Amino acid sequence: MIYEMTQEVPVLAGRGAVREMAARLKNLYRVRKVMVVYDQGVKEAGLSERVLEALKAQKLECMCYDRVERDAPDYTVDELGKIILENHCDAIVAVGGGSTLDTAKGAGVVASNKGSIRDYMIQRPARLSGGDTAAGFQTVHKHRQDIPLIAIPTTSGTGSEIRLTGVIHDTELHMKDIVEYTPKLAVQDPELLTTMPAFITATTAFDAMAHANESMTSIIGQKKLRNTILGAGITQTVFEWLPVAVEEPENLEAREKLAVASTLAALCSLDGLAHVGHNAADSLNYNFNLPHGYGCSLTLPPAIELAAPYAAESVRHIVMAQGMTLKGNETPKELGAIAAGQYRMLAKKVGIPSLKERGITREQMVEKKVIDDIFLNQNAMNKFPNGKGITREEAEWM
Repeated sequence: MIYEMTQEVPVLAGRGAVREMAARLKNLYRVRKVMVVYDQGVKEAGLSERVLEALKAQKLECMCYDRVERDAPDYTVDELGKIILENHCDAIVAVGGGSTLDTAKGAGVVASNKGSIRDYMIQRPARLSGGDTAAGFQTVHKHRQDIPLIAIPTTSGTGSEIRLTGVIHDTELHMKDIVEYTPKLAVQDPELLTTMPAFITATTAFDAMAHANESMTSIIGQKKLRNTILGAGITQTVFEWLPVAVEEPENLEAREKLAVASTLAALCSLDGLAHVGHNAADSLNYNFNLPHGYGCSLTLPPAIELAAPYAAESVRHIVMAQGMTLKGNETPKELGAIAAGQYRMLAKKVGIPSLKERGITREQMVEKKVIDDIFLNQNAMNKFPNGKGITREEAEWM
C-alpha cells in the first residue's frame, strides 16, 4: 500500500517557544495588530498575560477577546469574527484548550469571508436536507483563509493546534460541526502548562491517547506504518509521564513530553481517524455535558476491546507500549481485554472518577437517545476496523 505522509502545520516546541513565536510574528510574518483569544480560566491562571507580554515586547498592537465558551458555540464565533474584521487585525493568537482554538479557527473563517460560521459548516447542508453528512467531507471547500492563526494550546489532548479543521457547536441544530481553517503555526511551550489542574491533565492526556490508539486500530490507520510507530510511542509516553505530571504539576519535562505526544497523536488521527470511542465520547458530551477528554477516558477501553478482533497486531503494539509483557499466544480478545484493563488502571491511578462516582447510572447510559447519538457520525463509524461500525448491542455494552 502506498500512502503519503504530510505535516502541514509547523510546530514550534520547547521552553520559551512563546517568545520566539512573538518575534516571528513581527519579523517573519510582518504582523502589526494581533487579536489574542482566550477564556476566563486562561486569564485567571495568568497565561494570557505571559503571551501578551511576549507580543508587546515586540511592539505589536494587541486586542483581547476573553469571552470564549466551552465547545465553541456558533454565536461566539460569529461575534469574534466580526470584531476581528471591523478592527482590521492581521493575525489571531489563540491561547487555550480545544474550544478556544476552535473558536479562533471559526472566527478566522468569518473574518476572511464575512457572513455567519453556519455558512461554512461542512455537515450542516446535509443535516438540513436529510442527506449524507459524509459527503460534506468529500467536497472541496474554497473559502478564504486570509488571517494567520497562531495556535497555543494550554492543555495536552485535543491536538487542535495542528488540525486543519475546527469543531463548532451548531446551536440551532444542537450538534457539533466542522469548519476548515489551517493554523499558520502551532506553539508547544511547557511553561504554559504547569497550572493545568490534575483532572484536566489526566483527561486531556486520555484524549490524546484515544486519538493515537483509535487511529492505530482504524480501517485506514492500521495499514500505515507511521501510525503504528507514533501510536505506540505516544501510548508509552502517556503511561510513563502522565502520573508524573499529575503528581508534579510544575515538572517541565513531564509537561513537554505530554504536549509533544498530544501533537503527534493529532497527526495519527489526521492520518487514520478516530472511530467508535470518539463517537461514544461525543454522545456523553451531548447527553450528560461531560468534558470530551473525560468521555474518552471512559470509552477508549471498550473501543479497543471491540477493535481487537479486527486489529489484533495493532492492539498487541498498544499492550506492549503500556508496559505489559506478552507470551505471544494471546488471542485478539485477550489482547483487547488486557489493553482495556491497563487503561482503567491508569485512569484510577491519576484520579479520573467513574460515571458512578459522578452520579450517572447504567440505566441512564443505555437510554435510547444516548445510544442513538453514538451513531450520528456515520463517516467516523465507517473507520472502525470492520468497515461497518458497531451494532446497537455493542454500543450498549460499551
